[in-house]
Amino acid sequence: TVSVLYWRPTMASERPWLTLTVTGVTVPVELELLTDLGPKQMILASHFADLIAQGLTPSGTLCEGAGCLQIGHGPAPGGTTFPLLGAGATATVTRNPAGMPAPKTLPKVEPSEASTNFATTVTPSLAPFTCYFDPKEATGVWFLTTADASKVPEQLAKRLVPFARIVADAEPLADAEAIEIEDAALRPPLPAAVPRRVQFETSEGAFAVELLWRCAPVTVASFVDLVKSGFYDMQHVHRLVPEFVFQLGCPLSKDPKARQAGSGGPAPGSTFDVPAGVGAPTPGPTKRSEAGGKIPDEHTARVSNLKFTLAMANGGSANSGGSQFFVNLGDNTKLDWFNAKTASAHVVFAAVCDGFDTVRRINDCKANEATDRPVKPIRIEK
Repeated sequence: TVSVLYWRPTMASERPWLTLTVTGVTVPVELELLTDLGPKQMILASHFADLIAQGLTPSGTLCEGAGCLQIGHGPAPGGTTFPLLGAGATATVTRNPAGMPAPKTLPKVEPSEASTNFATTVTPSLAPFTCYFDPKEATGVWFLTTADASKVPEQLAKRLVPFARIVADAEPLADAEAIEIEDAALRPPLPAAVPRRVQFETSEGAFAVELLWRCAPVTVASFVDLVKSGFYDMQHVHRLVPEFVFQLGCPLSKDPKARQAGSGGPAPGSTFDVPAGVGAPTPGPTKRSEAGGKIPDEHTARVSNLKFTLAMANGGSANSGGSQFFVNLGDNTKLDWFNAKTASAHVVFAAVCDGFDTVRRINDCKANEATDRPVKPIRIEK
């Protein structure tokens, strides 16, 4: 089970990314540095990125008992400093004589309010394709869990501290017994002009969502375009299944009694702009399909449909998403596009970061069991 720990919506769009070139893997491996999960993660991720920047290219082999690769890149010189990465980070940290960040130099990093809302749902298990440091190990050693992270020995698993995770498709590494990283580059931050959040004013209160540009840039760009045009204004939630999802985004839902609500989408052939610098392969003007205003699926970042995330609704076939989306009211991993046990394939593109009480109020509203329509209309004011 992938722990929700790795998708606390705490301005994840500001997390630094490393692009790794791995021997024998034809596509770049994207590593997201978990700088916003707390002081240890921010410091260890920054320490790791600095080692990579110094040209200490790592290699590693499968650990005894499997479950993870032990990777070494050599120790850092003692007494050296490195800059902290992440949103709002401006300080530097000094390494101790052994080459590890000195505890007395650790800055105070407070978890965001959004992080604490997820504290009760964090699972203790290790996540697959995630990078960990062992505080007891040498300065130049870290671990990358494999697809079956449950095989990591219990005593080791208890010590490990996560600092990064693979966010693109990790299948090329699924059966790796050894790894050699040839090169790594830190991605530039998101452009300042790119919006980070969207706020919804509803008849049940307001809630805000953080946009996951790095994970689904085309989906987010289409969504932002619709928001800016007022497309969602005065629509209604047309589907509510408590503890599962609530869904909106159909233009026909402006009449809460419309029987066709749930079948509409953007204007066929309409266009939107995908900004440069957000990770899209082809930024610039992008056209929705002539048949229903659909956009392509972005099956790249493995972001799970966990509670409080937003995902694209679709018609059950490939590339059939448009304007409709749902808010997950529970951990719905069965909806993940990378879950081989289900035919569902829903791309997560945002996560609630404020207004959790509003989302809970919507969850508590009554719905018609036959139609899943809210008994009392829930309107999107803007």
